[in-house]
Amino acid sequence: MATFLDDLPPIDWSDLMAASAQTQSALRRLGADKKALRELVYAVETTPRLLAKCEKHALDDKIVIYDDLERGFRIRLRLATSDQHERAHQHRFSFSTLILRGMYHQAWYYTDQVLDENVDVAAIKPVCLRDEPAGSAFTIHHNVIHATMADHDTISLIMRGPAAKDRAIITHKETGRVWFRYGEKDESEERRKKVQMPLETYLEWRNKMEGYGLI
Repeated sequence: MATFLDDLPPIDWSDLMAASAQTQSALRRLGADKKALRELVYAVETTPRLLAKCEKHALDDKIVIYDDLERGFRIRLRLATSDQHERAHQHRFSFSTLILRGMYHQAWYYTDQVLDENVDVAAIKPVCLRDEPAGSAFTIHHNVIHATMADHDTISLIMRGPAAKDRAIITHKETGRVWFRYGEKDESEERRKKVQMPLETYLEWRNKMEGYGLI
């Protein structure tokens, strides 16, 4: 199955402004092309390497629909559950997002601390709060600290770059808990089994996307 994504030039995330323009344009084109998006989503079921990358988490699920990190990008759907908490965190990679349905309630934070196991979560202070409705697109550098609390069944497209670091910090603002997210290659087999999305969950989300008219 060929799409316009196959013809995209490599993305250089070291030039964030250029990468932002390139990736947001691609996401808007894909989000508007329901036929192409539908074909990509349906292909996941019969593409083991993509299905193996789909994950189920407490706050959100993810369905990977396109993977070519050698050219500098992977595309996935972010699917928000009803279990939302304020988790100030970083990512291992820079990425762009296009919200297809729902609403993000987003916060950006600042701290001058070293972001390790000894960080004082209470000293990670919000500096910007804003709502991001459907149709919004934005790009986030991997060093930014942010949190996204989304309305239930908020669905967005994410186009990420290659990992820029081995781990990314996650904090829970209410409890002060600190932990780290690692890439797939550094996760244990037990962790991979725990987060891997069951086929039934993938099918539920696919049906929801059809019901919402997104694919």
